[in-house]
Amino acid sequence: MMIAINMAYGQQSRSRHSPEEQDEAQEKEDVSVIPLGIPILFGPGVIATIIVLNNNHTHELSMMLSYMLLSIAILASAVVVYFTLRYAGAINKALGVTGMKILTRIMGLIVGAIAAQFLISGVKGLWG
Repeated sequence: MMIAINMAYGQQSRSRHSPEEQDEAQEKEDVSVIPLGIPILFGPGVIATIIVLNNNHTHELSMMLSYMLLSIAILASAVVVYFTLRYAGAINKALGVTGMKILTRIMGLIVGAIAAQFLISGVKGLWG
């Protein structure tokens, strides 16, 4: 939720680095590490969705159709993610600074809505 609020207000995330990490980062040419990219793309949400979608069928034919549609959806998503990441530089140039700020704020609102839903679902689970 805090990430969403910072994104919606257009604030940069404040990372806390130790002096050793700061020194090592300045020595390397590319220090980018994407710890959030993999869980967001292929994390528990995707796994839970696949499990739920595959457990809704009782007939063998509908189960095969479900597997095919799910495979097509995963493949289509992978292709979209590939091209988005592959051409991220061009997308960044096309959007410019203002476009990126607008997109960041919109994504902040979406992330905030998801975070609020997680909180609501958690509270309902405790008292429901």
